[in-house]
Amino acid sequence: GDDHSMVLDEHGTVLTFGLGSFGRLGHGNTNNLLVPTPIPALIARAISAGEVDSLVLSRDGSVFAFGDNANGQLGLGDREDRLTPTRIPGLPAVKAVSAGASHSLVVTCGGAVYSFGDGDSGQLGH
Repeated sequence: GDDHSMVLDEHGTVLTFGLGSFGRLGHGNTNNLLVPTPIPALIARAISAGEVDSLVLSRDGSVFAFGDNANGQLGLGDREDRLTPTRIPGLPAVKAVSAGASHSLVVTCGGAVYSFGDGDSGQLGH
């Protein structure tokens, strides 16, 4: 991420640290964390740190988003920031996630690509 980092360990635990503004670390607050800290009850197979937001692909193919949502990049149908991982509704099983500066992409197991957020430079592909 821009000022935060995410780590995925061999057990699927997601750890975050760095600047906590907008809730991008997923711990229910905007506190900065100096050491990698696990996000409770979240088991993942992939992660992606955007500029001020984060995406987690869970083992069951669900996607969770948190942090800044000023451009709708969390894919939740609004522009409210999220301080904790929030499941993106309505997606089929997902196999890959990517968080950009102010946009996000997910690829489903069926090969469909979903994009959300700021597309001013064509980054959403539509």
